[in-house]
Amino acid sequence: MIQPNQRAYRYLKAYLDTQGEETFFSQGEKSKQKPKSTTADQPYLEFETSSWKDRLMVIAEAPKQWSGGEISTEVARGKMLHGLLAEIVSAADIEPTLERHRKGGNLTSIEATELRVLLHQVVEHPALSNLFSEKVDVLNEAEVLEPGGQTSRPDRVILLNGRADMIDYKTGAMRPEHREQMTGYRRLLNDMGYPSGNNILAYIGEEIKIDQWQSN
Repeated sequence: MIQPNQRAYRYLKAYLDTQGEETFFSQGEKSKQKPKSTTADQPYLEFETSSWKDRLMVIAEAPKQWSGGEISTEVARGKMLHGLLAEIVSAADIEPTLERHRKGGNLTSIEATELRVLLHQVVEHPALSNLFSEKVDVLNEAEVLEPGGQTSRPDRVILLNGRADMIDYKTGAMRPEHREQMTGYRRLLNDMGYPSGNNILAYIGEEIKIDQWQSN
């Protein structure tokens, strides 16, 4: 018995035979469509990831807002300098601090070189060098609670020889409100029982400029 597919084949072949020699036809097996590969079959690349907590910690510990391997703005440089100086007690801390941030990806080698010069200019300045001694007690970026519940954060409070000296770092032009800010810090420290001392505004730029006055 001829199967339906065989009968159709014979009819089709007989018809094509009448169409001339150029017509070509052959019978073949029905091919099965190759199934599409699934995601599991595809090659993949492995990426090393870290937890969101680790990534947030890196952001929090990286006070930098520039890119491209160079410090882009004075504001960005001021933020980075504040962040680094908050980790520095004495001149001996400069290299370990820069290296830690460079290895952590927060600084390029170019940025570290530029900041190294600025940091040494600060800690070795004649008006500041004794306040960066390893023998002093330092409070860096210590939060001070105000009566209204807000907080203030002097850049550096140094306890030395029975007085509390205070440094605030600036990277812009000298402004009267900077002294007003320091006066507010001093009042809070006195209310907390800290002795009076020198108030120092250190303006960091191509050169270090110092505005210093004594509290009564």
